[in-house]
Amino acid sequence: MLAEWWWNRQDKQPIHSWATYIGKTERYTEYYGLRLDRQGRLPGGVNGGEVLFREYYDLRADPYQLTNRLHGASAEQERRLGVPEPARRLTAARAT
Repeated sequence: MLAEWWWNRQDKQPIHSWATYIGKTERYTEYYGLRLDRQGRLPGGVNGGEVLFREYYDLRADPYQLTNRLHGASAEQERRLGVPEPARRLTAARAT
């Protein structure tokens, strides 16, 4: 609900999508802002669109997903969390 409220405040006609990687010990989600071209297609295909928001949850330490570990995280902190790997998996899965 919070993400929907945020999106609606940013843009009156967005097309939103998201992709999630869920493992046994982690969950990583990317939310995208997409726009159709005049022919009703996605420019750039399914991998097009700007990443608006990302979430990462350590399911061992936070099984109820209350703390988004990416909030305020530096690139180094993201690397230590292992975020680049699920992000890579999402990009590969969206391309298939």
